[in-house]
Amino acid sequence: MTLSPLIRVGRYQQSPSANIVFVYGFPRASGRADDFKIPPAAMKEEGESISLAIKFTYVGEDINRDALHRDRAFIVVDTTRSDPARFGLVIFNESKDGKVLPDPHWVYREKDLSRTVMFWASSELLLLEYHENGKSDVCRVRWNRSRQEYSCK
Repeated sequence: MTLSPLIRVGRYQQSPSANIVFVYGFPRASGRADDFKIPPAAMKEEGESISLAIKFTYVGEDINRDALHRDRAFIVVDTTRSDPARFGLVIFNESKDGKVLPDPHWVYREKDLSRTVMFWASSELLLLEYHENGKSDVCRVRWNRSRQEYSCK
């Protein structure tokens, strides 16, 4: 089924490893560890948790806080490009009836996320962007119910 000109989803409701996200223009469902360029200083400090985060570039939780716990966030990579802005962050909210395929909600498109990882902490989706000195900036992904969109601040 086509949800938009950019995305099709298949078998969304199964386990995270069975999620298949076909993103037109993004030939891979989600980024792989070798797509990311986390600075060595950050890896020295937080290497174990960062390695896990870039190995599994999706998060599945109640991201939009509607009491349905199968929302999914993916960092996707356009492997046909080599420029830094070949990443995107897309979230699918679980449908209330479980029968309708979810619409994609793009947080970012064509953005350099090569130094960014996702974490679920304290009931919220966090993006951490690492700098050469190992420090990071934190962005909290929030759902705006009235506008039906995500933002990261």
